[in-house]
Amino acid sequence: MAEDGPIDDRYPLEEITGGYRQRTKRNVLNADGTVIFYHSAPEGGTEATLAFCIREKKPYKLIDTESVAASTAAGMIREFVQRNAITSLNVAGPRESRCSGMYGFVLEALCLSLSGGGLS
Repeated sequence: MAEDGPIDDRYPLEEITGGYRQRTKRNVLNADGTVIFYHSAPEGGTEATLAFCIREKKPYKLIDTESVAASTAAGMIREFVQRNAITSLNVAGPRESRCSGMYGFVLEALCLSLSGGGLS
């Protein structure tokens, strides 16, 4: 289930029990590294993701959407992925409903990072 309803069957997902906290931990453990977007300060599930990364000694990159442009974030993501040989990237951060504009920022940053655009 996503915030906006059921996730389409075309996505090969494995449902887990235990709620959001277990899902967050599993996402951290199953990825080679995590990019954590936040606005001003990580809180709630975003803060829990950071704690799991630290506890499990998994690479992570914090990106404050208040402090950098999406193009700069794209360069930060590319550098993080290359430096840590990431093949499976976990992307975390607050929901759009709790942090207006987050979805658009993250989408732009990820698209730019995948296309090679943005600042390094």
